[in-house]
Amino acid sequence: MSYSGDALVTESSRSGENSLPGTPGSAKKVNPRTQMDSTPLSTATKSVARLQSLLAGRQSGPSELLLQILQGCKIDPTEKIATIIESLGDKFRTEFTRQSSSVPMITPDYANQRLQLAITLFYKFVENIFQKEKTLHSDISHLAVQEIFYECTLACSLEIIIYSYNCQRKFPWILNALNVEPFYFVRVIELIVRSQDQLPRDAVKHLNMVEQKIIESLIWKSGSPIWRILSNSGENFPKFEDIALPGNMVHSEEQPAPGQILRRSLNNQLQSPGPSAVERFQSPISDVKKQLFKPSQTPTKTSHAVMVDKDGTKQLIVLEKPIDSTSTTPVKAEGSSPSSGRPKKSGSLSIIIRKFYNLAYSRMKQLCNKLDITDLKFTQKIWTVFEYSIRDHTHLIKDRHLDQLLMCAVYVVCKVTSTREQKFAEIMQHYRGQPQASSHIYRNVLIDRSSTQEVTDEGINSDIEKRGDLISFYNTVYVLAIKSFALQFKEQDPNIALSPLPLINNNFASPRCQITDNLYITSYDTPTNGGSKTNSLEYHFSRSPSKDLEKINNAINKHIVGKRLLGYDEDTYTPNNKVQRKMQSLVEQRRSQVTE
Repeated sequence: MSYSGDALVTESSRSGENSLPGTPGSAKKVNPRTQMDSTPLSTATKSVARLQSLLAGRQSGPSELLLQILQGCKIDPTEKIATIIESLGDKFRTEFTRQSSSVPMITPDYANQRLQLAITLFYKFVENIFQKEKTLHSDISHLAVQEIFYECTLACSLEIIIYSYNCQRKFPWILNALNVEPFYFVRVIELIVRSQDQLPRDAVKHLNMVEQKIIESLIWKSGSPIWRILSNSGENFPKFEDIALPGNMVHSEEQPAPGQILRRSLNNQLQSPGPSAVERFQSPISDVKKQLFKPSQTPTKTSHAVMVDKDGTKQLIVLEKPIDSTSTTPVKAEGSSPSSGRPKKSGSLSIIIRKFYNLAYSRMKQLCNKLDITDLKFTQKIWTVFEYSIRDHTHLIKDRHLDQLLMCAVYVVCKVTSTREQKFAEIMQHYRGQPQASSHIYRNVLIDRSSTQEVTDEGINSDIEKRGDLISFYNTVYVLAIKSFALQFKEQDPNIALSPLPLINNNFASPRCQITDNLYITSYDTPTNGGSKTNSLEYHFSRSPSKDLEKINNAINKHIVGKRLLGYDEDTYTPNNKVQRKMQSLVEQRRSQVTE
């Protein structure tokens, strides 16, 4: 087989413990060779080169294809987009060139260059997102007229440029400069990442950090639109099971029994591309709500079991057991409400809250592992208390941080149970090992806020904030709200209903690892654009013979890789050998995972 197209190496999905998502601490695991070879300057150089390659041949304006898409909408938004760009562009130039004690003077020409790059990137993002939306919805006019969509996409494009060029403007500076609310901004991040495979890896990791920063604290500021939306909805803050995707909850470790429906979860479970842009920018609380199941269907309870094959391979199995309508209703925990048959919320709010819960569980699981808390029931108690604090005492998260409530939940459950006792200092010590941890999170916690009646020089009332450390917050605020609910876990009562745990599956959005312009690794379940090409070479880990991999290596070694790679590092080896070394390292890593 001749090599003249893309070389595709796919990784077959594997069920079992190794397929489960990593914890927040996994971000600190880096390849030693990559760490030695990378410097801030070389990383920035590579990111800029990738961006320039991504934007090669494009102008800071809409392409012919994008113009056709926009003109096909009920209302052509082309002029509106230009107006938004001009308005936000003026704000950006004014704030970006503003001199301060911590930022050196920036010339207007430099600011305008960064802006033009961001506008070019903006139009590319809009084009890619609209193209994808048209495959999902016949009419995208509702999205095309959303000004906030264009404002957030341009703000995200500027953030990518600022980060890639290592400008001394740290997030969330761009949101403050353009007056964009984090609650709206977070909606476009995943859309942009999904729409563009060629986005530099460092930029993708940065956007992931940005999304987490918004979800953990920025959207919970007093002035955030989320408080108005929650108030207008007329409903309580939803529980996780109210907005969870089907099959994404763990109730218990039940073993398979007759009558239960078995299906593979990690390989074939809901391979959905995620919510579309239209869903993300529709009404936060939609009047049309999705039912949990059709009237003709029997409701099922989802749980999970770990099965061990003869060869020792572990597989996670989803168990769907029909619920007997005549069975006795279990005792519900205080503050909870029956959810069977309850319609689910749709819209942007449920998407954000689902991300919030998933992020919280990921961090809680990491913290529990460090504290050697491995019992599932005990973990569920912590999760139940955390969910209760958010749902029934939502004010606890206002102007505070997700991690603060997590650490308090861990401590209060350990405190009321007789099985173990954990000091608060130990919890904070292990928390510091998480990559997002910062001392101000547990040393500078809002205790109380009161408005004074005095008028300041600006003519407005001023707020007086009382702040302290996390232990002070726990003793004076948190425990007063949670004590009565948490005390029920003091007794080992098996009838107390515990909240189901989130099941986070990385296979839903397995990233594509781009090695060169025409060589990449992707999940086996990830469909390639347009299917496999006849002139492409493919190697499937654990499936393909070794000769298929040899063909790809030979193609690289024989310089049949289109354009030469740019050697950004001052290394003595050739770019060809550099690709070969990277490829060999990835192959060895995947093979070691398969054999585990």
